[in-house]
Amino acid sequence: GLSPQLGVALHKRELYMIVASEPLEAYAGLERFRLFTEQYLIIMPPGERHGTITLDGLKQLGKRLPLVRYNGKSQVGIHIGTFLRRHGITASNHLELDNAATVAGMVAAGIGWAMTTPMCLMQNEKAATRVTTLRLERSAPERALFVIARQGEYDQFFKHVCGIASNIVQTEYL
Repeated sequence: GLSPQLGVALHKRELYMIVASEPLEAYAGLERFRLFTEQYLIIMPPGERHGTITLDGLKQLGKRLPLVRYNGKSQVGIHIGTFLRRHGITASNHLELDNAATVAGMVAAGIGWAMTTPMCLMQNEKAATRVTTLRLERSAPERALFVIARQGEYDQFFKHVCGIASNIVQTEYL
């Protein structure tokens, strides 16, 4: 959720390098390395069925259970809100939170359903083992994580950090 602020700090030379969920295309002179891309998924309270869900099924879900959503000003919250609006998916009630671990925890407690990413879900390992996950049958939105630095500065260090970060993602998360 902090990508815009991190981009400003990088541009102002307050930071040398950042990991962000936005490639910061508005800024010229940056080098970007895509660490990975992940699809959003649906998480449900324990005991719900696993598998896939269609867009129509998601519309029905919005009528049946409250939506536990990310803050609408965060990058993840913006992505999810855009997707839900574009497909006409509404929820009768919703709870808005600032923290991925809390979103997963609320769903694990049976409060409602949420749309999240695997990386966000892993921020609450206990909840991740309790929630039911569903993949969207089609049209699942994606997000990517990038390592970003100013072009032409600390090139070797940038390549070194990208290699280490890529290795960690490959061995620990994928």
